[in-house]
Amino acid sequence: MKYVPGGGSIGAKLMLLGEAPSYAEVEAGKPFVGPSGKELDRLLKDSNISRSDTWISNVFKYEIQPNIKGKKIPSWIRARNAGINVEESLKELQEEINSIKPNCILALGGTALWALTGIKPKSKKKSEDDEGNIKYRAGSLSNFRGSILTGMGTKVVPTYHPAHLLYTDASEIKGYWNRFVMVFDFKRANAQSKFPELKLPQRTLQICRSSFELAEFRARYKDKIKLSVDIEAGGHCIPICIGLAFNPQHGMTVPLWNRDNISSIPDSDLVQIWLILAEILYEKEIIGQNFNYDRDKIRRLGFSIRKHISDTMLKAFAINPELPKSLAFNTSIYTEEPFYKDEGMYEGRISDLLIGCARDACVTYEVDENMEPDLVELNQVEFYNNFLMKLPELYLSIENQGFGIDEVARERLLKKYIAMDEQNRYELFKLTGTEINVNSPKQIYSLLFDNLKLPPRKGTGEEELTSLLNLQSFTNKEHRKIVELILEGRRMRKAISTYLMALPDYDGRMRTTYFPCLETGRTSTGQQDPPIRSMVEVIDENGKKKQKVLGMAFQTISKHGEYSDVREIFIP
Repeated sequence: MKYVPGGGSIGAKLMLLGEAPSYAEVEAGKPFVGPSGKELDRLLKDSNISRSDTWISNVFKYEIQPNIKGKKIPSWIRARNAGINVEESLKELQEEINSIKPNCILALGGTALWALTGIKPKSKKKSEDDEGNIKYRAGSLSNFRGSILTGMGTKVVPTYHPAHLLYTDASEIKGYWNRFVMVFDFKRANAQSKFPELKLPQRTLQICRSSFELAEFRARYKDKIKLSVDIEAGGHCIPICIGLAFNPQHGMTVPLWNRDNISSIPDSDLVQIWLILAEILYEKEIIGQNFNYDRDKIRRLGFSIRKHISDTMLKAFAINPELPKSLAFNTSIYTEEPFYKDEGMYEGRISDLLIGCARDACVTYEVDENMEPDLVELNQVEFYNNFLMKLPELYLSIENQGFGIDEVARERLLKKYIAMDEQNRYELFKLTGTEINVNSPKQIYSLLFDNLKLPPRKGTGEEELTSLLNLQSFTNKEHRKIVELILEGRRMRKAISTYLMALPDYDGRMRTTYFPCLETGRTSTGQQDPPIRSMVEVIDENGKKKQKVLGMAFQTISKHGEYSDVREIFIP
């Protein structure tokens, strides 16, 4: 094995760290000179960073085998398999950092993030000891990218590896917008390299312990009109707390209950808290992230929101529809708050969740403030205020109204589609000689790729099977018919289970949630979760009992085509 050392400017304030040298780097004896190196050069140029001013290295100085397609074996395991001493490599990396003394390291990829900070990809096994303490930090690179972290005695800003721009099929990143995100992370790391200190947002995060504390919080910001609001449900649909922030620096979480270790506030004082909270929510102008979801839950507790003036998810859509819209992503772009959602907020104690809720409220306020200049610069203020911000009220009114059901039409169509489904099953049985469950990925994969030896695909979803049918080399008429029947069977069963057999609410009307599909701009829907929508026990076609939610998630039903008659059962 050939050793490939780091190289660059001695005393560089910005260090770039990758995983391991590729074959091209091994031949040249320098890091990042192959295809990934060329991609890195383009990213550095777009970020106004001179490569000659940086120090570039890898966690492992020897080549390790890349992941086999379809598998994700951690780099430290692949390194050990190649005979590399992982512990010695990390020790050598620490010595290298101590020698160069950078102010910031741009961690390129998950391996560099792990080596510097100890953050590993999430595992199905809990990363806790017997007492519930976190043994090691875990989370995906896509969550931590852009965060200002610390590791091996210096600041660290993680981002994706340039190689993933070349091989997006098996990469950590998806979407053509990833280059924009990487350039942003490069610029952030470069800015952090100008000084050695760790400077993160300072926030006072408070858990309300009494009505006096909430009244005092309200009085302190009595002249503030805008209020950022966030809820946490603790795995349930009923909120357990509400986070409030009148600015990015100070947030308070108000526990709503005094059971299940949520709080120990006496009943009489909890009543006072609810009364004060009701006045605050009604009198202030509310900012939120995807707040229509929160408002629906808050409203069901009896609180009233008079004025919802801004939503960071909708504002993100107005600014750049192609980018993700989550609070975590917006936080990474519009604030310097490191990613915190996996830092015990949902896996730790109830107090961690309450503090996280207050942080969410503060961060949402800051994101909203910092988005405003972009909205103005892009001339999107009118579109945002007069169209996007009108949608929440419209959606809420439709959700409350619901749709009536034409039971006569439903009965007629149900008989029709069941007969069509039975015919489809029979045709499939004649061709395959066995009963096929079209919704079983394992059974379909075995049938198509193991038994029929069709060109393999990653999965058996509609996209994969449609691509199979589009192959010019796929000419076997019987095999094509089998694939077509599988897709047809799925559509029929979807029509039956999702639409024709959906259970209405107790007043006989069908209800669902509505939200803008932020990739296309169209309205999308989802089922309302229990206990907002009750669960009932039903028996499926195989005689098995299962739980089903009242209501449904509407999907686009074309006005034309074979399944357009399903629309007949819905009455405004």
